[in-house]
Amino acid sequence: MRSLFSSLLLTAVLTQEQHHHAHHYDHHPSDQSSNGQYKVVTYFPEWAIYDQKFFVKDLPAKQLTHINYAFTKVSSSGEIQLSDPWAAMQMPMEGGVKGNLGALILLKQQNPGLKTLVSVGGWSDSDRFSDVALNDQTRQKFARSAVAFVNEHQMDGIDIDWEYPVGGGMEKNHHRPEDGGNYVLLLKELRAQLNALGQQKGKQYLLTVASPAGDDNFKTFKLGEMAKYLDWFNLMTYDYHGDWESQTNHQAALYANPEDPSSQKNRYFIDYTVSHYISAGVPSQKIVLGTPLYCRGWKGVKNANNGLYQHASGPASGTWDSGQFDYSDLLKRTKNQPDQYKVHWDSAAQVPYVYAPGVEGGMFATFENPQSITNKVNYIKGRKLGGMMFWDASNDVRNGNSGDSLTGTAFRALNTAAME
Repeated sequence: MRSLFSSLLLTAVLTQEQHHHAHHYDHHPSDQSSNGQYKVVTYFPEWAIYDQKFFVKDLPAKQLTHINYAFTKVSSSGEIQLSDPWAAMQMPMEGGVKGNLGALILLKQQNPGLKTLVSVGGWSDSDRFSDVALNDQTRQKFARSAVAFVNEHQMDGIDIDWEYPVGGGMEKNHHRPEDGGNYVLLLKELRAQLNALGQQKGKQYLLTVASPAGDDNFKTFKLGEMAKYLDWFNLMTYDYHGDWESQTNHQAALYANPEDPSSQKNRYFIDYTVSHYISAGVPSQKIVLGTPLYCRGWKGVKNANNGLYQHASGPASGTWDSGQFDYSDLLKRTKNQPDQYKVHWDSAAQVPYVYAPGVEGGMFATFENPQSITNKVNYIKGRKLGGMMFWDASNDVRNGNSGDSLTGTAFRALNTAAME
């Protein structure tokens, strides 16, 4: 792999200017995209080019404002590192470019105003964040490498997805009690070095994070302090429930259902999470509401209450992995076999679900549809949030102009009226 950090001029400029800008962060929140719209952010997973055959060219660029490239990781030396160099920089793509990163540059050229960010970490690669956030030296080294990556690949910012500081996440993760405070300092350093690059380039670079929905995870985040350095939070308001549990439930309920028998029923829903972020000092317009383009599913669910809140024997077969469906796959099943895959609506939680009593001993799936997306857009407008984020782009239908496209539905609904 060719060096990502070969620009001596950039390094010199960043080193000289970073501390000058560290205490002059007067960047107004990116409450709206460059053309006055709410943000519509999607994550493009670099591995989607393999089994799913989903490429950068398949992204619904006209219905997006920002694309987060997922994921890079932290190297053993404490710098940003490609996870899959072939996918990112070497694989021949349409248009005579190489790799996903080359394709993203081409996509931006074809869609002026579209922004791209490199996302670092994620569930599988958050193991070294505690190490790079530890002190001034490690923070500066990581930030230099990440900002150089942004500059080299003509990107517009950095998205940090640390899952999670202090505790949680995968067993391999390094944790320290001081991670919460160090995370703020890491963001401060990244902001300083992005500002330095911005001074050189004459543009404003973006800094965002993906942040958790459950209070058992976000309790370690110093949210109000983080907000000072961030353009916005990509709030991962999904996976409240899933096939790791033995009882069916909604993975992304907007509101609580009083009939929910789970012990987390008063905490595991979107309105609770958003309210806590705002109470912690996060400006509402710096909250971008996350929405899943995948569906969680269970099997062995008895035919009672249309499968909702029922015991399950395990995860359903899924599209690619057990317990998880692409939205596009589940949609096709409900359209092709409507008498088998029946769609139901929870008016309290404001989300749909599917129950197929004749599949796998009773299959239940929690998912999103255009109705729930529209309701969540109305919620975004009512609470003056910054927009909507999707994980991940490969799971949606391929035509953003389709009425079935969740990304397209969000874009159109968000733009029916200007943000106040």
